Amino acid sequence: MQNDNITNNFLNCFSKLDVQGIDRIMKDEYTYEKMSKSDFILLLKDLFKGFKRENVQELEVHPGVCEKCNKGCNAYTFLDSKNGFYLDLFIEVENNEIIDLYECFNIKNSTDINKKERLVISTNSSEEFPF
Repeated sequence: MQNDNITNNFLNCFSKLDVQGIDRIMKDEYTYEKMSKSDFILLLKDLFKGFKRENVQELEVHPGVCEKCNKGCNAYTFLDSKNGFYLDLFIEVENNEIIDLYECFNIKNSTDINKKERLVISTNSSEEFPF
């Protein structure tokens, strides 16, 4: 049950574009999307700044299920409902800690949503964000 707490805290911070909150939740000893926490946080800062420049203050969170790599596991879509930009993320939690976080490319959402353009988090992301 505690794993739900850390997941809900992360979902809340990510949806509100709160990089400081995410920084407090994540641990230095783990990698996220195959990069150090500090590198991952820098990419999120760029991503969130881009959303804010587009006057997006919050992302919608849509639960779903991974249909391939982590088949049957919960995953989440973060959607900019204004422009249709989205990220699909799988959050791996153990002992009330996020031990990994990575993109899910085969998520089936619980409801139909208007996904238009996927944003990809990688070491080259800041050059790829469309805003």
